[in-house]
Amino acid sequence: MSASTTSIKIKLERINPDLGPDLNCRIYLNDLLLDTITLTDTLNLEYDIAVRDDDNYLDIEHFGRDNANTETDTNNNIVRTSMVLIKDIKIHGVKFHATTKHSQNKFFPEYDKTYLEWAKKNEPNKNFPEHIESSPEIGINGKFRLHFKWPLYLHGLYYQEITKTN
Repeated sequence: MSASTTSIKIKLERINPDLGPDLNCRIYLNDLLLDTITLTDTLNLEYDIAVRDDDNYLDIEHFGRDNANTETDTNNNIVRTSMVLIKDIKIHGVKFHATTKHSQNKFFPEYDKTYLEWAKKNEPNKNFPEHIESSPEIGINGKFRLHFKWPLYLHGLYYQEITKTN
């Protein structure tokens, strides 16, 4: 399997930055750590990356979330929460969408182990799926995974976008 070099640009924005400490993220390509960042407000990230032919996976992981990042009312209902917003992803100059509708994108939640043990005993019918539909907003610990193929023309939708702009 051969590799090619290209660039990736990611714009991350913090929703409700006034709630709690900064948010922590890690950026991976094909399980290789590219960066660990602290998100205070808005970050524009750019990397030169080596992609492999065919399937590639970009992961944006939110980790180490603090309870102070969420505001609740007196009944413990969530009023506001601080989240990572994936504002933009461009690979080789082509925009990719952070939703499930556009690709095989997924979100893999990282469940709190103590809560998971409690819920299995006390709420046995509660569902904890391995992955859920992806969204550009990441509010809980876990990994957003964007799937793309290289060369990009293997993605018909994205190839159409490239040819329209050239």
